Amino acid sequence: MADQEDYRSWAQHFGKSTLDPAVVAECTRAGLAKPPVIKRHMLESYESFGGLTVNFADPVVLGRKDRLGSGVGILYGIALHLKGSKPYHGFLPYDVRPGDGQASLRAKFGAPKAVAKDGHWDKWLIDGTEVTASYAEDLQSLTTLTVFLPEPKSSVPEGAEKS
Repeated sequence: MADQEDYRSWAQHFGKSTLDPAVVAECTRAGLAKPPVIKRHMLESYESFGGLTVNFADPVVLGRKDRLGSGVGILYGIALHLKGSKPYHGFLPYDVRPGDGQASLRAKFGAPKAVAKDGHWDKWLIDGTEVTASYAEDLQSLTTLTVFLPEPKSSVPEGAEKS
């Protein structure tokens, strides 16, 4: 697996801006000419590398008051797509295993802080991150695992859009 498709190589940069030299270097290693830019009137941008997607947000989404410049984002999320045409096969955080289903993750992490109405995803707060597990139809395996920095409840300005 290429380095750009490894959770650990991106997770070490959580909370850092696209101006940070380490984030710029990670983007370069991943084959990007430059870090993602948050487009005007948008709050997020993302890049996918096979079964891994990295998400960047405008600092205001994370409740930060500092303005870093037009288009500058903060690395705040990673999605690991375990099913599909290009599934992720690398390291999974928090001792999660690809074969874990809803029952095993609830036993491991306890009651979720949020659940989908249809029961096909659960969300926990673990080590200061929001971890969401999306399950296959039978709830016996994972389809996607996401790890995001939590967003303050009132962080999105009126009239702004998330991508």
